[in-house]
Amino acid sequence: MHCMRVSLAYGSAGVGAVWGIEKAKAMLVEAGFRQVEVLDSPRPQNCIYVCRM
Repeated sequence: MHCMRVSLAYGSAGVGAVWGIEKAKAMLVEAGFRQVEVLDSPRPQNCIYVCRM
């Protein structure tokens, strides 16, 4: 609960821990990465993002 409130208070997106692959990829592209690849991780609740400029 702390991180979300602090994020919103400082004008950040406030996406929390469950922002989803689609939102993550969109934000990474918006940040300037031209190629974003999502890899499986050893744990099903995690993703590995490979981002290239």
